[in-house]
Amino acid sequence: MRDPENTEEDTVPGMAAGNEDVEKAVAHYTLSTSLLTQGDLEQALSHALQAIKLHPGNALYSRFVGELLARQGNFDEADTWLARAVSEAPDNLDGYLIRYTVLASIERHDEALEMIRIAATLAPHEPEILDKMAATCRVLKKGEEAFIAASRALELTPANVERAIALSDILLDALQYDQAAELLWDYQGDEADEAKSRIVEAVRKFDALNDKFLTMLDQSPETTLFTSDFIESILKLCDWEKSQKFVHRLIEIIARNIELGRPIGMSVNNLQAFPVSYEFIANAARGSANTIIEGLRDANKLDDLESARPVATARHGDRIRLGYIVTFVHFHSLPLLLKHIMDRHDRDRFEVFGYCVGLVIEDDFSPHYRAAFDQFTACGDDPDATARTIRDDQIDILIDVTGQGVGSCLDVIARRPAPLAVHYLGYSITTGADFIDYIVTDEIYLQDQDIRVGTEQPLYLPHTFMAAVPMEASDDVPTRRDCGLPEQGTVFCNFNQMFKLEPEIFRSWCTILNAVEGSVLWLGGWSSAAVHNLRRTAASHGVDPQRLVFGSIVEHVDHLARLAHADLCLDTFHHGGGVTTIDCLWVGVPVLTTRGDTPSSRLGNSILHGAGLDHLVVEDRVEFEARAIELGNSAEQLAALRQEWQTQKPKSPLFDIDSYVGHLEIGYDKIWQHALAGNAPTAITVPPQAKD
Repeated sequence: MRDPENTEEDTVPGMAAGNEDVEKAVAHYTLSTSLLTQGDLEQALSHALQAIKLHPGNALYSRFVGELLARQGNFDEADTWLARAVSEAPDNLDGYLIRYTVLASIERHDEALEMIRIAATLAPHEPEILDKMAATCRVLKKGEEAFIAASRALELTPANVERAIALSDILLDALQYDQAAELLWDYQGDEADEAKSRIVEAVRKFDALNDKFLTMLDQSPETTLFTSDFIESILKLCDWEKSQKFVHRLIEIIARNIELGRPIGMSVNNLQAFPVSYEFIANAARGSANTIIEGLRDANKLDDLESARPVATARHGDRIRLGYIVTFVHFHSLPLLLKHIMDRHDRDRFEVFGYCVGLVIEDDFSPHYRAAFDQFTACGDDPDATARTIRDDQIDILIDVTGQGVGSCLDVIARRPAPLAVHYLGYSITTGADFIDYIVTDEIYLQDQDIRVGTEQPLYLPHTFMAAVPMEASDDVPTRRDCGLPEQGTVFCNFNQMFKLEPEIFRSWCTILNAVEGSVLWLGGWSSAAVHNLRRTAASHGVDPQRLVFGSIVEHVDHLARLAHADLCLDTFHHGGGVTTIDCLWVGVPVLTTRGDTPSSRLGNSILHGAGLDHLVVEDRVEFEARAIELGNSAEQLAALRQEWQTQKPKSPLFDIDSYVGHLEIGYDKIWQHALAGNAPTAITVPPQAKD
């Protein structure tokens, strides 16, 4: 191998070259490029190496040597030189792109992804770079990241049919057939038509795969793994005759895996939509978290990490250094909410650091989000390196917002890079991890029996743990007719994703529709297959299928503008609405929910308590139906309820984000002072504070 660190025996690498040597180096480089155009790779390489001998440390020459070696098929040697070029010119975009190409060609895809991620950071508005990132993520089965990159590329070039097809193929990977078809609807041409045909074929194969999968569950349950995309796709179909058999068989298998101490074979997050107890979910979460610890133990890292774990000391005077660990920086409801919180943190009491793990895709929102932190670091995929960065930054309280959800950061937190670790907001139930000290919650959402089976100590906020911020609605308000709604009659609504629907709640909705003449149920049109299945099920309950109105999926500002036409939101039972409930309340639509017997079924209860609407929380399904029927048959009661909420809303704790952040900061301070005193984590309650 030609050693890039020893290109000339009597030249010290990195030594400043004299002017004469620089001129000779330029001459050799120029000749090398000329020889390349003539096809003489050997001589071109020889002169390029001479250029480096005369002018070591020149990234252009190192990069050119790497290119020439790659053209000869010497990819490993080429990468050595290209890595050197990147280190010599870390802000040079071409270096990362060329090295990406070489690494991808020799199927070192993890390293290639790291190169293209850096390139995307240097040039966030270059769709070709995003194309490469999406393709590499797809190879590595990083579906969520591939979707984000491809979506951003198409957003930058919306008329580009090739990018639309690439995004639709990623949606097909995730079994999102309706979204793939909708995306391609307006694109024309042979390529688009071929892609549409692939969608039709994929739907046919999925139906066969669903039946085959059920057979696999019966024949070899211990070796069957379940992707979140597959599970959610089955649940979103709302074909409950099939899906309920699938779900109940799956629950049996997961229970067996938990009993035997094996991985459960799927994301714990999916279990919130299943009819299982919170203890069942907690046990599954504990098993998943223990897998991380066992991996560290097998790698002989656990003892060193435990000994290196920081202890709580007042390293920053009276200020507490917070570290929020997140998984993306582009516009989304969670980063938007976090930005509002970061903006309001009291900088006299707190320093606020942010760490993004994994893919970094920039959009117009991203710079504002990053700027909300005092310091923000994009960390990549290496949990050891990320943990070192957090430890070096001397973070006091590390705050996780993903839990066991998509893009989980638990493998970083397991390395204990901060004295305290807290789970907050994004996942909201127990992580099952002994290395998470606290969970931010409230006394309605996580009750005593839930805390006993979880692993974290509760940090109870007053009112509700859910944060809500002011939202903007479009000024272009559609009419009821534009929304497909009748001019008269009560409009019940629920815009949750279809996987939150299940037979019990839908049966109750149909009972309500049958008892409220002229009423309709307004749902999100997330899936044409689900629309068909729900209408068929409604007919079996004696409801005219046309009384189910399915709204198209629109931008959030447009959704808020149309949502005001609803009269009453009917919450789901097993997995209550979060953002959808807050949306309704923001535009003035009352929400009816049940008290719930698991955290996910109590989410609406928590939110309504924060809004001061506890009288819209009923005991059970029977009372839910009776109350909805009573309100649906009384325009006067609905109008009075709406007026009551409009009057109460400005004073509601739910939408008082300033007070919310104040309570959160009191909580952070309490757990930190508790740790400084040498105490083990324990339940902490933040009392409501009087407003100034």
